[in-house]
Amino acid sequence: MGRWQLWVNPRVAEGDRWHSSRVGLVRSPAILGDHLVSELRELARASDDDMALARAGQFLNKKLRGFECERRLLLRLADSARVMLLLQRTIESVLGMNDQLDSEIREIWDRNLESERTEFTREIDKILRNEEKLEVEMGDDNQQLQVLTLLKHQLDHI
Repeated sequence: MGRWQLWVNPRVAEGDRWHSSRVGLVRSPAILGDHLVSELRELARASDDDMALARAGQFLNKKLRGFECERRLLLRLADSARVMLLLQRTIESVLGMNDQLDSEIREIWDRNLESERTEFTREIDKILRNEEKLEVEMGDDNQQLQVLTLLKHQLDHI
């Protein structure tokens, strides 16, 4: 796990789901990607040469940073299509390295990602059903414009 510690750890706090000191599944406010991050981290820990896994982790961490740091759930919703696609491609890439694209592991990882998407959707639904929370999430005109702009960008790239 030497390269993970060199390439991923310096980018994150020690308590973060990405940090090599964490073991097993670490749940985060981001919800999406929790299982995959844990699997990557554990594979890197078990590997004699974690270079490819550490690079994948470093790349994914960089691409997810904005999503993970965003506290407004509606902005995360607007960005969730990009994040899901990125997570699916990472699964394919990592399992492809080990020639496991058609394996039971793939099915498990896909199910875990789908479960996280369902959980994420439930969190969105809770906000949509609570007028007070929805008003806070919607924010001011600038924040509403930010959500709409991000949604439009996502639709343009689907």
